[in-house]
Amino acid sequence: WDDDERDRPERFTGPEPVLPTRWWHAVHHALVLAACVCLHVTTYADDGPRGGGFFHSIPLTLIMLWYGDAYTALLHCALDRPECLNVPLLNGAARGFQAHHEFPYASTRGRGVYRMICDTHRIQIITIASALVFGRWNTMTARVCLMKLAVSAYGGATGHFYAHGGGAGRPGWVKAAQKCHLLLPPEHHVGGHHVKPHDKNFGIVNGWSNRVL
Repeated sequence: WDDDERDRPERFTGPEPVLPTRWWHAVHHALVLAACVCLHVTTYADDGPRGGGFFHSIPLTLIMLWYGDAYTALLHCALDRPECLNVPLLNGAARGFQAHHEFPYASTRGRGVYRMICDTHRIQIITIASALVFGRWNTMTARVCLMKLAVSAYGGATGHFYAHGGGAGRPGWVKAAQKCHLLLPPEHHVGGHHVKPHDKNFGIVNGWSNRVL
């Protein structure tokens, strides 16, 4: 039992079980995509401050790419704490993150990218509900919320999955995105976070925030 793991209250005997995807996952993904397309189509030709389509502007897009990665980094860092295993509300998510250190390939390539995307369903619902309760009901709030889902949830699951493998079988667009650091490069994540004591490179979208955090 490695030194950096001895403070944990239990030893993981395997990755978290792969639960079946449900029909409502597909419906949710379709609704998010439809909302992104609708926002883009209805605002693309608008020259006002709320226009510009889904991406609105290069500065906002770059900010959200950094923020989305930082969001996953903070979540990852928090759930890697062994104390989270003793909190019932956090136990399930914490087990997934912490068991991943011991079974990195089984918990990513063994799950599949679609299953990993579906694993973000709950946090996406929380994000949408928070925007509805605390945000202004306008186009910019909808844009920022959807960009956060696109980057943190879909980008995080996809970036993390391909950072753990695929090798030569990775699609060409994935290799290009990883080379440009638009998706998390394997050497940055596996060669950084998965090297003991697992205390750096927590971002799983593109790694942009790791140097700052």
